[in-house]
Amino acid sequence: MDDLQEKAQRVVRGLYKKTHFSQDLVALYASRTLMRIAFGVIGVFLPIFFYTEFGYDLQVVIAIWLVIFSTQ
Repeated sequence: MDDLQEKAQRVVRGLYKKTHFSQDLVALYASRTLMRIAFGVIGVFLPIFFYTEFGYDLQVVIAIWLVIFSTQ
């Protein structure tokens, strides 16, 4: 596991070698980017999952989506 972490750190350092950002800031940016990608994937596949899980009823999926986004 440490070998994988070292490889990831080398890649990140290599990408941002010419910038003057601290290593902590680069790690924060990388983690936020990965979180945005993950939430994007969830946003794409969750409605498809709901659609198939609730018997291909689009009205139920829209209702679930409205409840989820109205609580934010």
